[in-house]
Amino acid sequence: HVRRDTQDLLRICNLISLHQMLDRIISMEHPVSALREFVTGEKRQNETRKVLKLSSLISQTLHNMNDFAINRGVNLRHKSVSLDALVEVNERDVVRAFDNLLHNAIKYSWERRKGELPWIHVRVHATREYVFIEFENWGVPIPGDEINKGLIYRTGFRGRFSSDRGRVGTGIGLADARQVARKHNGEIELKSVPAVFGKSADDYKQPFLTTATFKLPIFLSEGV
Repeated sequence: HVRRDTQDLLRICNLISLHQMLDRIISMEHPVSALREFVTGEKRQNETRKVLKLSSLISQTLHNMNDFAINRGVNLRHKSVSLDALVEVNERDVVRAFDNLLHNAIKYSWERRKGELPWIHVRVHATREYVFIEFENWGVPIPGDEINKGLIYRTGFRGRFSSDRGRVGTGIGLADARQVARKHNGEIELKSVPAVFGKSADDYKQPFLTTATFKLPIFLSEGV
C-alpha cells in the first residue's frame, strides 16, 4: 500500500510539473516569436501598407491570443463603436503590436473574485482623425515612476512587479508596440491606477486597472 501510494504521489507531482512546463511554453510562445520579428525587422524589406478595416486586425489579434487566454482562464470582452474604421498599415507589424498588448493584459491579470474568471476589455473608439484601441486588465500594478520616466518602453526592461507569480517575459512587447505605432504616425499611452476608487496609488499590494491605448490615424482620402 505504501509503495502504491508513493507511486501515485510521484505521478501527481509529475503531472503538476508537466502542467507548469506546458504553461510556461504557452506563455513564451508569443514573446519568443515577437522577439524574433523585432530583431529581424530591420533586415526585412519594407512591406507595402494596405488599407484595411480595423475590425479585421482586431479579429486576428483575438484569434491569435485565444489559446493563451483559455490556458490562463481569462475571458476576452470586445466592444467597438468603430467597426468600419479604415487604417493604412503594415498588417504584419500592427497585428504583432496588438498581440503584444493583449498578451501582456492576459499575462498580468488577476482573479477578481473567487470562482470568477479574470476578464479583459478590448475597446475601440474613434474621433474624426484617429482610432483608439484599448486593452484593459485588472491585476498587476505598473508603478507610476516606470510610466512617467518612460522606463516601460526601454527594450529589455521588465518592471519590478513583472515577475509577479513567476510570470516570464522578454521586456520588448511595449517597446516594439510603441515603435510600430510611431512608424504609423500613431502613439501608445499606458495608464495604471488602483482598481478601487480612493485607494492609495502607492499601495502596490492591491489590484490596479491598467489600460494600454494604441492610437492610429484613420485612413482618409477623397471620396472616403
